[in-house]
Amino acid sequence: PLPLPLPPPLPLPLSRSVTSSTTELGGGGTVTSVTTTTFGTGLGVFSLADHDPFSDLHVREHRRAYGEAAFAAAAAAADNNRADGEGGRRHLKDEEEYQQSHERQREEAVDTDADAAITSEQKEVLDENNTDSADNEDYEEAKEAKEGSANDTSEESKDLEQDEASREVATVPLPSGKVSAQSTAAASVAILSGARREKGDNSAGETFNPNNANNSISSSATTTTALLTGEKDGPSLTRMLTVDDDGGEYWRAERRALEAFYNATNGDNWNSRCRKGWLDGDYCSWGGITCSEDKYVLGFGLPACGLQGTMPPELGELVNLKDLQLYYNELTGTIPAELGELKTLEGLLLNSNVNLTGTIPSSFGNLTELRLLSVHDTNIDPIGYAGRDYILFDNHHPHVRERERNALMTLYHKTNGAQWWHESRNYGWEVNGTETDHCQWDGVGCSYDGYVDSIDLEGSNLTGNIPTDLGSLELLEIFIVSNNGIEGSIPTEIGGLINLKKLDLSRTTIYSKIPSQMGGLARLEVLNISNTNRCVLLSTHFGSLSSLRQLDLSNSVYGFTIPSIFDNLSKLEDLRLSGDWFSGEIPPEIQKMEQLERLDLDDNMLIGGIPVEMGFLKYLRELRLSENEDLGGTIPVKLRDLQYLEVLELSNTQLTGTLPPELRDLQYLEVLELSNNQFNGMLPPELGDLSRMRRLLLDGNDFQGSIPSEYGQLSSIQNLTLGATLFVSGPTRLLKPAPLPLCFNDAFDLQLVPSWCPPERNALYRLFLATNGVGWSNKSNWANHHNDHCSWHGVNCTEVTEMVPPCYDVDGWEDSYGRNCDYYEWAKRGGYDLCGLVAAKLSNQGHTANSACCICQRKMMEEYYGCSSWNETHCTRKVVAALHLNANGLSGSLPAELGLLSSLEHLRLDENALVGSLPTNLTFLSNLRVLNLTSNSLVGSFPSHILACPSLTELYLTNNEFSGSLSVNEVGARNGNDTEIVSRLEHFHVANNRLVGEISKTLDELLSLPFLRIVDLSYNSFRGSMPSFSVHSITKLFVRGNERLTVPIPSTLCHNMRINIDLRDSPLHCPMYTFLRQLHNATSGTKWRNKWKWDTSGIANICDSWFGIKCNWDKTSLVNITLKANGLQGKLPPSLCDHKAALSTLRVLDLRQNELSGPLPPDLTCLLVAEDVLLSSNKFEGNLPSRMGDRIKMLDMGKNCLSGTLPVEFGRLRSLRALTLPSNGTVGCQLKGSIPYEWGGLVSIENIDLSGNAITGSIPVELGRLDKLLQLRLHENNITGVIPFELGLLPQLTNLTLRENKLAKNTLAPLSVCALSDNVTDLANDTRFCPRDRNILKTFYHATNGGSWANNLHWLDEYNHPCKIEKTWSGIICSDGTNRVEQIDLIGNGLFGTLPSELFQLKDLTKLKVGDNRLFGTLSANIGDATRLKMLLLAGNDFSGKVPGSIANLTHLTHLHLHDNKFSAEEDVPQLYSVRDVDMITDCGEPYFYGNLTCPQCTTCCNSEGRCTEEFAKSEGAHSLLWQTCIFMVCLIVFYLLFGGTAYLLRKTIHLPTQRHRPVDYCGKGSVYMLFLTKSYRSWVLAMGTVALQFFIMISFLQASEIKSDRSDWEYFLRCPSGNDPDNQVHCENEQSVDDLGWLSFSLLLLAHLGRDIICGPMLFYTAGLRKSARCLFSGIAIGAVTGFAFWASVQYNVAIAKTNTELIINAVIMIFVNDLDEKIFELTHWAFPVWLERVTASAYEFSKNITGNELSKDDFPSDFEDQSINATERASKGAPTHDDLAVQIMNLIEAQSRIEKNISQINRQLAKQENARDRASNLLETST
Repeated sequence: PLPLPLPPPLPLPLSRSVTSSTTELGGGGTVTSVTTTTFGTGLGVFSLADHDPFSDLHVREHRRAYGEAAFAAAAAAADNNRADGEGGRRHLKDEEEYQQSHERQREEAVDTDADAAITSEQKEVLDENNTDSADNEDYEEAKEAKEGSANDTSEESKDLEQDEASREVATVPLPSGKVSAQSTAAASVAILSGARREKGDNSAGETFNPNNANNSISSSATTTTALLTGEKDGPSLTRMLTVDDDGGEYWRAERRALEAFYNATNGDNWNSRCRKGWLDGDYCSWGGITCSEDKYVLGFGLPACGLQGTMPPELGELVNLKDLQLYYNELTGTIPAELGELKTLEGLLLNSNVNLTGTIPSSFGNLTELRLLSVHDTNIDPIGYAGRDYILFDNHHPHVRERERNALMTLYHKTNGAQWWHESRNYGWEVNGTETDHCQWDGVGCSYDGYVDSIDLEGSNLTGNIPTDLGSLELLEIFIVSNNGIEGSIPTEIGGLINLKKLDLSRTTIYSKIPSQMGGLARLEVLNISNTNRCVLLSTHFGSLSSLRQLDLSNSVYGFTIPSIFDNLSKLEDLRLSGDWFSGEIPPEIQKMEQLERLDLDDNMLIGGIPVEMGFLKYLRELRLSENEDLGGTIPVKLRDLQYLEVLELSNTQLTGTLPPELRDLQYLEVLELSNNQFNGMLPPELGDLSRMRRLLLDGNDFQGSIPSEYGQLSSIQNLTLGATLFVSGPTRLLKPAPLPLCFNDAFDLQLVPSWCPPERNALYRLFLATNGVGWSNKSNWANHHNDHCSWHGVNCTEVTEMVPPCYDVDGWEDSYGRNCDYYEWAKRGGYDLCGLVAAKLSNQGHTANSACCICQRKMMEEYYGCSSWNETHCTRKVVAALHLNANGLSGSLPAELGLLSSLEHLRLDENALVGSLPTNLTFLSNLRVLNLTSNSLVGSFPSHILACPSLTELYLTNNEFSGSLSVNEVGARNGNDTEIVSRLEHFHVANNRLVGEISKTLDELLSLPFLRIVDLSYNSFRGSMPSFSVHSITKLFVRGNERLTVPIPSTLCHNMRINIDLRDSPLHCPMYTFLRQLHNATSGTKWRNKWKWDTSGIANICDSWFGIKCNWDKTSLVNITLKANGLQGKLPPSLCDHKAALSTLRVLDLRQNELSGPLPPDLTCLLVAEDVLLSSNKFEGNLPSRMGDRIKMLDMGKNCLSGTLPVEFGRLRSLRALTLPSNGTVGCQLKGSIPYEWGGLVSIENIDLSGNAITGSIPVELGRLDKLLQLRLHENNITGVIPFELGLLPQLTNLTLRENKLAKNTLAPLSVCALSDNVTDLANDTRFCPRDRNILKTFYHATNGGSWANNLHWLDEYNHPCKIEKTWSGIICSDGTNRVEQIDLIGNGLFGTLPSELFQLKDLTKLKVGDNRLFGTLSANIGDATRLKMLLLAGNDFSGKVPGSIANLTHLTHLHLHDNKFSAEEDVPQLYSVRDVDMITDCGEPYFYGNLTCPQCTTCCNSEGRCTEEFAKSEGAHSLLWQTCIFMVCLIVFYLLFGGTAYLLRKTIHLPTQRHRPVDYCGKGSVYMLFLTKSYRSWVLAMGTVALQFFIMISFLQASEIKSDRSDWEYFLRCPSGNDPDNQVHCENEQSVDDLGWLSFSLLLLAHLGRDIICGPMLFYTAGLRKSARCLFSGIAIGAVTGFAFWASVQYNVAIAKTNTELIINAVIMIFVNDLDEKIFELTHWAFPVWLERVTASAYEFSKNITGNELSKDDFPSDFEDQSINATERASKGAPTHDDLAVQIMNLIEAQSRIEKNISQINRQLAKQENARDRASNLLETST
């Protein structure tokens, strides 16, 4: 049988599908219906052909035969698989799963209605098998019977076989992928035949011959046939697999086709080379024929074979043909159309058959696999295929060239070629193509082989329709007829131009639907049908244009929704669909166009939102969605990923939400248009980071907030709009003004709108830049791009109401659409009254239409000018009224733009560093009233032009460098018109300049200013005498410092009531002078200690010379009077407030430490601005003044003889910082009464001193609210009651004194007060009020997060003692007598934090139990201060770092538990010097995560597993196991040596016995130790090796017994809980249960097995001593050392790991086995080398005999020595192999076996690789299927 490549059967579901087709069966030509039933198993397809609806016997018999064949094939495959161990049951876990799977598949096979594939009898068998589960048992029994009687050919056996086949067919899958019906049927027939032959069934196969017209059944002994169909999509042909008499197989259709070709091409006349084998035997061996394994013709090549005639249509039956080569022959006729049915055809070479004619059949369009079609040098016309890649035909083919010329001429005539223009655009066309090559015509381009590949007639005035003949240009690649008068529809023939790459029909008037044939233009890259007035209907075949890169359908398509055809245009780079009225949503599938760079959907009717999928178009550079009025939603943040985006246009849509700040990631963005949407929220400042931005349109939205200042950083901006619809849509919600940089940028559309870019703010900004604003002392809000300039430091604004400027000021205005006032005026005339009555009225007044309309637009002027109110003609708005930048660090010169501050009234720029001259533009400041430029460096002549400011009343130019004479005569000329200015100047200050001139002349000119009141000409260079001005408006005149004045002013001028002249060198009669003179006289001024320049003669200057006096900057008023400790006596002037004019500016009055007496003034309110009143240490009497100035900050009246009560009025002094009223200690000179609670209103108070008085009552709690209080001194009074705890909570308190009062007894001070340090309060160390332990516990409470403790009862009670019996703090135990804290027990109480160092200052603390908490950090080095500490339990926390060395100071310590923490192992645990034994537990065990601690003194060591041991510390130093072992072994050997030496010395003295035992008896007859008695070095090596091996093994056990060894097996038997409390009898739990009985059993067991060796060792020493034998000595050392070491190691190992008595015994047995290793090695040597061992053993016995003198007997040898010796001798004598020889042979065999196993391993690896490769191939094939 043929091999059927079936994999192991799997229980896969069986599915069936039925397809029908109609075919001609040949023979009788009957047309029948052929039904193909396909069974799928998940791994392949199994097809059966059935002929329905035939009802005659022949068809039924065919069905039966074929069904049997199919079942036989499956049965045979299943039998073969079972025989090879590859059956389906091998892949199931058990028989039950197999039966269940088998049942399911059989049911599915029955449900698929397999009547077309199996016979009715077989179906009945399946139905019967589906009845119940008992049938399965019958089936199994029948199968076993069949296997038991293989030769049984009864009918029952045949039924069983068929039943089995029916069961197996469902589980036998076919190979992966599709299996053709032919191969399946062939295998089925062959297997059926083979199966029958195996059974001895030689009956003829049944045959159904479809070529027989009668469809009868025939029998043949040599042929078996089966009817099959091709694959589902293949040709419906019925084929026959024929088996001839010689066993050969062939397909009849294949042979018939080849024979037909032979006959049609005159095969008898072929070349002999090509004719070889034809028509004889297997056609696969014929010349030029190539076949597959299953006899299909794949290749057919007969080039240059002399073929003549035509190609027969039968070639179409070679359905698997791939290559047909017939070139260089003499074929005639045409290409048969049947070749177009060869779907697998890849190459067809017909070239050089010159007589071939006709065209290429249209059926060749179905040949999808065709790669080469050669028809050159033939007469075949390639029409319809000339543009195909795979075709080869002649250059300048006449048929092709002619068609191209005709097509071009048709284009010329159809488009009115005679009217074309553009220079010589119709060159060559008009001559009808008869004289020139059409490749030379204008606009026509050809390829190198002479065919038209481009037509470019853009803008050539073409009219008419595009002709259909254009389809003849099959090689055309470019067709451009844009910007012409082309009309009509697009011809469908364009769809046949498969090479077309660019098609441009834009700006024409074509209409109708784009033909679907254009979907076949697979190479089309550019398609432009834009601007055709929406006369084009879109075709759904656009999706096939897979090469399209640019598509422009703008203003051309009748839009509905954006079609999904664009989803497949993955190469599209440019898509333009603007103006196409598309509706619906933008499909998210647009993301599939991954190469898209430009997307234009402007001017459509899109709805929905912008799909977030657009963010995946990573190469997008331009995105235009404007003019989609229903497009809503928000801008997806995903657009930030469009890193190459340059243009984003979204204007005139319904987009909402806020602008995502992520747009700043679009670093290449140049155009962003968002106008006329519904965006809201804040403008993202991130847009200012887009440095490439050229066009930013944001107007027509609902933005709010400020315009980000970052927009001013857009260096490339050319157009920035935020308010283009300002006068159309009304006010915007954006906050004004615009950022300053924008207001100086011409690109900003609101630059000239006053409300957005106020001119005043611009002027201020210019001032900021010109005067180095960045260096100002205070530039708060200046140049702030968001704040209104009225909020800038020093800028004060006011509201003014003014008339709007005339209409012409706004002429030329346009809205965002470019519509000016003319448009609105036209609208008014058309019935849309946009201007209303106001426009009509203004028009009647003579204004132009534009002006009238613009004035009408003033309903929006409140937006334009920023009016806060509007009444059509007047606007109320904010203007800059004052600019105060004095002493602010201005430098540089003043800008001329200051003249734009038209409403400015006050300008203060004094005390700066301004230079240059004053700008003349300041004269434009018509409202300026005050100008102060004092203390600058201004230069030039006196700026008399400034006096032209009509409203100027005060001018301050003091301390500058103006020079020249002072002239004011030109004031009238500065107005610029005929009206003379009347100056309103009142204050004129030009002191300290460089002005010169006659003082009289200067004053005469100033007298011409009618309103002048104050004139300051001080410190200039005026000369001459003062004029007489008896009657004038001047009230103050300052001319001091003019040293060149010649005539002094008399002192009588000071008494002039109309004028105050300040010369300062004359005794002026002024308030300041009068008061100081009275003070001097009332306080015995002549007796002062320092009275420098205090002179009543009027010669000296008061402010410059008088001691203790300080004046203001212009020396016109008093500021300070400081006469401290100056010997003042007497009383103060009777009424200070009578000198209010002199004292109104006084800030400091310091008269401390003098001898002033009398009562204090009761009213000090005349000291209006006084801050410090210092009158302490005098002799003042009486009450405190109750009325003070509100600005007073320091009031010091202590140490006087004041009495009375404390004024409650002091509580209103909100600026008071210091109130100092201490007593001077004199009886009767003390303040009384209580502290007023109203003093709680002293919100600024920092210092209160009431000490040494007689204050009574309690301390008001209101004082605890004074957050700024630093000092509160209340000591030495009579204060009673309880101290308010609020005092301790004052955040800045640094001094609190309360001593020597009458505070409540038996009441502690509040804990908050006691917690203050002794540097803060004098009660901190007073144990009556502040027990020290309580403060420490408070610190401990806060450090350990006491608020979260499990139990914090009574902790931190303000007035409670921790030891108070009824309210003892939880966990605290105190001493009975001293109330000192002795114990802290907070184990497991939830403490979290660190242990404060203060805790160890509890001197009486004896027990600190804080284990099992969450404490962390390091232990304080102060732990050693708690010297009385006996118990320190810190286990179960997270302490880290080193254990402090100061812990060694705890000499009374009895319990120290430090385990279960994270202490560092960098240093050892300190040595304790306790007077008692210390229970010390640390983490010194192993393993320990943080490094085990080194703690020699620890009694217990724990590890990270929570287990502990008490032996760890004992392993240090001399107590280590190594030292103990060494001592033990040295002692043992010394004992042996002494024993032997003693025996030797006393052998004659005491006559020791010598003949009883021999050395060999002590060494052991079965031990290698006896080999020490020989001289053989090999024996010694073996014996020494054994000893070494025993020691090596036992040392391993000993190392495992060492607790600190890296190989330690030490068991930690203790469990020490973290909450271990010795006081509560909670100790470590020992899990070891070894007792004395266990150790007794252990000892007896060891003695029983080692007792003999323990005795024999000393006996060998004894013998060595008697006989002076080194061998005995060494053997004794070996036996004794090994035995003793084994005993020692066993004991130590059990101590380390034995937990129970049983483990003791087990470990002892192990050591006994190790000790017996010498005997086992002896036995092994005896087995391997008996002869050698016999020889050396005999020498040992001989030595024993010689040393003792005893004869050897047979009993001295092992029982089998003699026999083995004889056998060995006999084998040696006979030449037989000895044991040594056998050992060698065994080793050789072992080595050979190793090599064999290695080879087998390599073979297995290769097989595994092959198996893996097969599995991967199978998986790939299954996946592809």
